Amino acid sequence: MPEGKAASGAGRRPMHTRSVECNGYIRDDGLWEVEARLVDVKPFTQAPDGYRGELKPGDPVHDIRLRLAVDDAMKVHEAEATMQATPYPTSRSCGDWSAKALARAGARWSAARSAGSKVARICRNCWVRR
Repeated sequence: MPEGKAASGAGRRPMHTRSVECNGYIRDDGLWEVEARLVDVKPFTQAPDGYRGELKPGDPVHDIRLRLAVDDAMKVHEAEATMQATPYPTSRSCGDWSAKALARAGARWSAARSAGSKVARICRNCWVRR
């Protein structure tokens, strides 16, 4: 896509950027660890509101981090979620709830994996030891 132009040829300017980064690690204890981070930023100053102070260009609107530790059988051993930046203060307290939800989802994932679910096998190629 051409930068700075819409398909119609009209000019445009960036208003929002969402970045998602995922990294995988093998730990010394043999578990696989996956970390994911989602960050939303805007290229302009956002005025303070009833929930937060002024945000400068590039300050995160959202900064959400997730971490899962799984074994070779894809059983989830650890789940953690943090919310460093959110548009509303109540969202920051969701980290503990999110980690519990991740752990429950991980338990279902592990069960599906054990049952030989095709869906659960899709990402297995990410876990090949080298």
